[in-house]
Amino acid sequence: MALTHSNMSKVDFVPNERHLLLEEPEDKEQQIGKVILPSGHEDRPEETTVVAIGENVDYEIGDVVYFHENRATALILGEGKNLKKYLIIRAGDIIGRRNRKRVAKKTK
Repeated sequence: MALTHSNMSKVDFVPNERHLLLEEPEDKEQQIGKVILPSGHEDRPEETTVVAIGENVDYEIGDVVYFHENRATALILGEGKNLKKYLIIRAGDIIGRRNRKRVAKKTK
C-alpha cells in the first residue's frame, strides 16, 4: 500500500500490527561557544509526524507524536536518489500525541 502525506513523497511501506512509521525528526543541534551539542544530548522526547500505520493502532496519518528516539529503529526507504530516512516504532512506545482539535484550530 502506498501512502502519501503533504510533506513527503510516496511511501511503499505498511507497518506490522501495532507499529507506526514516523518522519525522521529534524536535527536540533545547539552550539554553545565553540562546542556543538548534538540533539541527543538531552533525555527529552522527540516530536514528529506519523506517515503510515499498522492495524489496531489508535493513531492517524498526520498525527504529531512524541517519543524517545532510543525506542525507534531507523529505516531507509525509496529508490535511487529518492531515499529518505524514517523511524519505525511500536505504538506502545509513543509517549503521547498533540491534541487533534488544537492542531486543527491552528491551521484554520
